[in-house]
Amino acid sequence: MNLNLLDHVHLQYADFVEVRNISERDSELFQHQQAFANHAASQYALMHPRFYQHDTSNAYPWGLFSYLLGPDTVPNLHPLVQLGVIRRFKLPQELGIVAITHDWGEIHPDTGDDIYSEMPDADKKEYETRVRNEFIEEIIPGGSSIVDLINDSLDPSTDLGAQFKISERIGYMRTILRAFKMLFDEIRAQNSTKRIEVLNSIASHGLFHIGPLEVASQGNPLILRFLEENASAISQIQDRYDKPNVPSTGNNNL
Repeated sequence: MNLNLLDHVHLQYADFVEVRNISERDSELFQHQQAFANHAASQYALMHPRFYQHDTSNAYPWGLFSYLLGPDTVPNLHPLVQLGVIRRFKLPQELGIVAITHDWGEIHPDTGDDIYSEMPDADKKEYETRVRNEFIEEIIPGGSSIVDLINDSLDPSTDLGAQFKISERIGYMRTILRAFKMLFDEIRAQNSTKRIEVLNSIASHGLFHIGPLEVASQGNPLILRFLEENASAISQIQDRYDKPNVPSTGNNNL
C-alpha cells in the first residue's frame, strides 16, 4: 500500500503548511519517513492518534481529534513535526535522523506508544529498540551506520539524549497548550462534559514538562521565548492542576 503523507490526512491549513515546509526543507529525511509510511501503512491505519489515551470515552472521533489538536497527534506525521521542533529550536542537527526514526519500533503491536511514560518498561523498550533498528537497516540505505547514533540519542543520560528529550518535551507542550486553549472554547460553547474531561486530562500533563523546559531555557533563548510567549497559559496550567492525570492506557494505539 502506497500513500503520500501530505495528501491522505485532514489538517487545518496552517498545520498543513507547517508539515509541508518541514518536508521541503529536509526532503531526504522526509523521504525516509515516506518510505517507512508506505512500508507500514496497514499498521499506521490501525493506530489511534497520539494523546488519544486521554479520550477513554471516544468523545472525539479520531479524525476530528487530530484535526483540532494538530499533526503531532497523527502517528505517521509525528516524526516530521518532531524534526521541525529540532530545526526551529536549533537543537543538534544530527538529531534530525533521530526525529524521523525514533518511533518506528512503536509500529509493532507488542510495543505501542509510551509517550506518557517517564519510566518506561525496560523489557518493552529493549524489544522496541530491536524492532526500530531492524526497520532502520531495512528502510535507510546504509542505515546500520547510524544505529549507534540513534540509540545514543534515545538514551536521556547522554548529552544528545538529553537534548532529544527536550525536543520531545517541546512537542508535548505544543499539543498540551493547544488542548488547553480548546478547553476554554468547549467550555464557552457549553459542549460535552466528556470532551472537557479529555482536554483537562491532556492539559494537566504540562506539569511533567514545564520545569524541565524552564531549566533548558537557561541555555537556549528560543526555548525561553517559547515559554515567555505562552507564559499566561503555563501559569494557568500550574494553578489549575494539582498533578497530571494518567489515564489507563493498555495498548491504546492499536
